[in-house]
Amino acid sequence: MFWQKKKAIGKTGLLKFGKLLYDLVMKEAFGFLNQEVGRETLRSFGLDRERLGDELVWLGQFAAWSVIKKSFTDGNEDVMAAVQQAYYDELTRSGVVESDLTELDSYLQKRFLALSVAETKLSDNEFNEELGKMSAISASESNPAPEGLSTVLLRYFNNLRYRIAEFLSGVQIEGVKKDTLNEIAAGLSVDIFKEAISCAESVEKFQKKEVKGKSEIDSLQYRQLAIEFMFLFIHLSDRIAFGLLGSEKRPQFMDLLVFWMNKMISEDIATYITSKFKTAVQIIPKISVVGLDHEQLNERNIEYSKYKKLFPEKNEAYKDTLFWEFGKRVSKIVAGQPNDIAYVVLAIELAISSFKNIGIHERLQEI
Repeated sequence: MFWQKKKAIGKTGLLKFGKLLYDLVMKEAFGFLNQEVGRETLRSFGLDRERLGDELVWLGQFAAWSVIKKSFTDGNEDVMAAVQQAYYDELTRSGVVESDLTELDSYLQKRFLALSVAETKLSDNEFNEELGKMSAISASESNPAPEGLSTVLLRYFNNLRYRIAEFLSGVQIEGVKKDTLNEIAAGLSVDIFKEAISCAESVEKFQKKEVKGKSEIDSLQYRQLAIEFMFLFIHLSDRIAFGLLGSEKRPQFMDLLVFWMNKMISEDIATYITSKFKTAVQIIPKISVVGLDHEQLNERNIEYSKYKKLFPEKNEAYKDTLFWEFGKRVSKIVAGQPNDIAYVVLAIELAISSFKNIGIHERLQEI
């Protein structure tokens, strides 16, 4: 079979790990189908539940392979062999015969190789289109997948990669070497996201008390707040990486960090805001949900790099210190002007607290 290797099967705990990762893929697939987004996908595109489920499981396996390649520098094929073996074992238990497994294996090999090349060489938008073309839901080139379905599948794929990376961050396998740089970047992206959402929540609660029901934060403002906190934490990660990792490892680490942030940010923020705001279902499609706005991130990095100090020294002015200028940006989003001191101070306090919680410096010292 495609990834089956005897040496992989013999490794301590590897098959058990493969089963756990395969179970995660299955859980996410069934979870999607049973949520409103899955039911809406079935209704909107007129799809068969079983056929969409098979496609989600296959995408989950490719997502696992995509993450495993980045997470392990040595032995990654052995790890994926265990995941694939768990899949075949499950099919065998359900009554699929050997001849059908062989045919399935050949089919999977072609799809994996094609998408692996596409993922490496294409931009996100081009990969999105390729994903739609290759979708097994599409019967043939003359009967392509419904318009818009590839976008749904891509969001599912990216979100699942994030879940798998989170799962792998706490795993060590005997005889398989991890890519420490990638592992720390993936774990850091998770905590940056969580802390940024927590900060946006706190600003929203404060604002509700201030306006007393007159004009509350909408989903666009909420998303921009979360994004701005993420931009700040990414910039702080870059500053610390510059000092600890040097000129060789720092660019590699930052590329990995932005990669993980980019792949999970749109789906998680869109899902979270949609569940939080009633009007978000109409608003979300009108705003960028394809990942990090790299141009905006670069603008923030250029601006924030001008501020040499995080805080003012005793008796120095606050102007042109990083956290103060960041606070003014939060004030502009919520209050409509940059000098509302209440919001500036709140943003500074939240950013400092979350910065400590994330522990960027401590994590990078492990590299």
